[in-house]
Amino acid sequence: LNIQPLPPKINEMLLTLHKFYSEMGQKAFTYFDESHYYDNEILNILEARDIQIYYKNALNWHYRAEERRWVRMNDDSCWRKTEK
Repeated sequence: LNIQPLPPKINEMLLTLHKFYSEMGQKAFTYFDESHYYDNEILNILEARDIQIYYKNALNWHYRAEERRWVRMNDDSCWRKTEK
């Protein structure tokens, strides 16, 4: 392979972009109480010039003590679009 080092400016831009994507894709849990919580994460990101489309997984959960299991209550998961 013909490998060459990246110019420092491009390397810095790619590391910054990686940081943004890592933060976007990080899974987040919000606990309301011992029997309810909300989680969300971005599972897929598609980009083109002046547009970004991503799939956000957003779920509300409830714990049913009599069944001893978590049940999905609201699913607000969907594709979202941002344009410049």
